[in-house]
Amino acid sequence: MKRVYFKGDTILHEFKPVSYWFYVEELLLYDFSKNVGDTIYFGNPPTNYVESVIENIDTIQIDNTLRKVYHFKNYSWVEWIEGIGNTRGLLFTSGDLPSNGIWGNLICFKQNDEILYFNNGFDECMPTISGIPINKTFQIYVFPNPSAKNINISFPTNETGTLAIYNIDGKKVFENKIYNSKEFEINLSNIAQGMYLLVFKNKDNKIFSNKLIIN
Repeated sequence: MKRVYFKGDTILHEFKPVSYWFYVEELLLYDFSKNVGDTIYFGNPPTNYVESVIENIDTIQIDNTLRKVYHFKNYSWVEWIEGIGNTRGLLFTSGDLPSNGIWGNLICFKQNDEILYFNNGFDECMPTISGIPINKTFQIYVFPNPSAKNINISFPTNETGTLAIYNIDGKKVFENKIYNSKEFEINLSNIAQGMYLLVFKNKDNKIFSNKLIIN
């Protein structure tokens, strides 16, 4: 039916026109079956969510497929991409709940580890790695950096885990297993020039990173 729902922790709603609060466990976030002139409720009516009319639908090419892009009357900052969601962020349908009107920006959209959408307003796409925050107290030392061929990687202590290199589109271009090592060398001759992100995930599932420039 081309509908996307949010299902998780209970979310507080206000019932209208009679004002009282109640909890639900599911919200309709997107309805991609709608057409120009249709009314969209940003949330599940009846609630205190706003409603708007689809003013225009154009298309964007993603992975060799044309997808609809929805634009809404009186809400110029709201833009839906069919099958992806709002460019302000997945849970930011227009305002209020569940994001309480606080938005980010959609930079990358990945499917099966492949980048399908990249926001050109940003310089790089940070890879999504199991939702684990990057630990900035740990240093990955990279030298020389920039480098044209070989780089040396150094950790403060011996480490076991996986080292990966991602390009600015979030695509993995290199991966190597590390076993109880403090220093090792990587040959970059098969990787194109540009800016990259080194990401190391140790045996305790902690994530560490550093930027890399190949010239």
